[in-house]
Amino acid sequence: MLIFSMIFLSITILFCLIRGITGERFTDKILSVNVINVKVIILIMILGVYFERSYLIDIAMVYAVISFLSVVILSRIFLRDYMKKNTKIKKTKVVNPSMEIIRYIFSIIFLIGGLFVFGVATFGLFRFDYILNRAHVAAKCDTLASLLITIGLILYSGFNNTSLKLFIVLVFLWLTNPVATHLICETEVITNKDIDKTVR
Repeated sequence: MLIFSMIFLSITILFCLIRGITGERFTDKILSVNVINVKVIILIMILGVYFERSYLIDIAMVYAVISFLSVVILSRIFLRDYMKKNTKIKKTKVVNPSMEIIRYIFSIIFLIGGLFVFGVATFGLFRFDYILNRAHVAAKCDTLASLLITIGLILYSGFNNTSLKLFIVLVFLWLTNPVATHLICETEVITNKDIDKTVR
């Protein structure tokens, strides 16, 4: 199941990369980078549990910090340059064997649920025409999918040091992913002069 999860995530990362390349606006590209980063963090966490290497969870934590900072920096640099060019625009806010089997079954259920939600997020990046709609579905789905997959990984690996690290990565993702999405949306609202025409 973990191998399938890794393959599925890799495929959705490829689709997100395509969306980032074909995106018309800068915010499309930042959003795709943010979604890819979340999926890569989850992929590293799965690898850590699969190979039973706790240090990979540490790498996921560091990557989560770098991912968040990259979105903050890209959004702020783009906004600063845009505001310099357009100074008239005001800023807007936008244990026993049977228990092991049961634990394994629940782990698979949570992993499949998380992969399904990641699939929905990837579909949403292509389905919706407007960047704020895409950002909304990506943020909500990434948050839920991260929760489901992390619970599945904790159940799969058992309650140990790795589980604690997985939980810390999840908490960090939950704290930073909404902020990153907000920055992307704020950048879109401030820089898109035709926002009234595109809002549906």
